[in-house]
Amino acid sequence: MSDPVSGGNYDARRISRGWLVAAGIGLGAMVGAVVITVMIASEHSTHASVSQLPKPRTLIRGDTTYDIEQSSPAGAAVSISDPRRVTLYVESVESPDKPTCASLDPKVRLISETSDAVRVASYHYTVKAHSGSVINCSFITSGDSADMYADLQIKLKEPLGRRTLIDDRSGKAIGLLDAQYAPTPGRIPVGYRRDLVNHYTARNNFVALTQYQNGTASLEIRVRSATAWARQGTVTGHSEVDGLPATASEASYEHCVDWEPRSGLIAEVCSLAQRDFLPTADLLQIARSLPPLL
Repeated sequence: MSDPVSGGNYDARRISRGWLVAAGIGLGAMVGAVVITVMIASEHSTHASVSQLPKPRTLIRGDTTYDIEQSSPAGAAVSISDPRRVTLYVESVESPDKPTCASLDPKVRLISETSDAVRVASYHYTVKAHSGSVINCSFITSGDSADMYADLQIKLKEPLGRRTLIDDRSGKAIGLLDAQYAPTPGRIPVGYRRDLVNHYTARNNFVALTQYQNGTASLEIRVRSATAWARQGTVTGHSEVDGLPATASEASYEHCVDWEPRSGLIAEVCSLAQRDFLPTADLLQIARSLPPLL
């Protein structure tokens, strides 16, 4: 069944936590989890100040000086035993051979807490690229990707509940998702068989993914935090999934439909192939067959 979509012409990039492509972010080894608890004394709005930034303002390793940079969490979780406790997952990476790709000693601060939203900011030390230089931080880790995330905890005065958790750097909502969640559509095209399931964990770079294979072609359903995603490819149209706005896009290696099933979470249904991609109408039908995120 066809599903017409209206045209569009927006270009952007998707940030994959399996590949780290931005300057100042990289994969690398050996920084363990950092656990920091920030106690909030009042539920009324508070504002960050210079004194709330990590100290010292610079960090020296060998001949390299690192300065404070603001970052965006890859995801978040709320404690089941104490719903006032929120954990933010922030990249924490050392890269002595590429200091511009390192993010050292991350910390988190509360910006404001109101009845509608909790706004947080995360910081780390990094080296800025020199003006005009090109820094390539793109490579695949051969180790455990869980090693690259620090667990930064905040304890709120009241349970987070239905309030929105907002990243101060991007202004986007931070996705909250059960660690055992994996997207399972009710409709899969003939010939495709499930090949891979990844849950929403640090080991999987906080991308919940189910992959289906049909020869050399793949179908992927992904869910991740809006703070760790940007669309890749060219927008080819707009439609809806369960009454929510959906966007179709095309890149050289994948055609996708994406939408926001819940505040702070982006879902994608993508056809990956060398040439014979699944039609957008089929991707929309698969998207609409996913159980709702409650």
